[in-house]
Amino acid sequence: MVTDMEEEQSQLVQFKCEINEEDPSKTHFAMIMTCKKLMDEQRSQKHINIDGTWKLIYKNFPVIVWGYSDINRHVHPTGVAIVSSETAQVFKWIFEFLKPFQLGDDDEEWIPLEVVADNSRAITAAINEVLLDVERRNCFAHLCMNVDKKF
Repeated sequence: MVTDMEEEQSQLVQFKCEINEEDPSKTHFAMIMTCKKLMDEQRSQKHINIDGTWKLIYKNFPVIVWGYSDINRHVHPTGVAIVSSETAQVFKWIFEFLKPFQLGDDDEEWIPLEVVADNSRAITAAINEVLLDVERRNCFAHLCMNVDKKF
């Protein structure tokens, strides 16, 4: 069934694409999806957890999931994106998508105090371009894996 999307819902799905005509293998895309209720929950938090996973869908495109964790260490996913690859450009699109969501009647952008993720250089580069003064934290599970590799 196909239904028309209301004006306020149109910002909850976004498709971004950067086509490289000289080298099509360097073309980037991101299909970003969430809903207003989940974004309101995310905006009530001061942090965001973000990470990508592989081999979930056809052609093995990465799926980026973001959300927050509560004091009981429960993870609450608030959005998902199917992307061409985990590049700085793709994460930049995701962070730019998240910023303008409003909580209540204020016109302020949502900027988290910290971003929790793995050691991805792409995430770090996107944070430095889009979120600027945000603290970058490593996920504890990824921290433990890196310690085990070193020692």
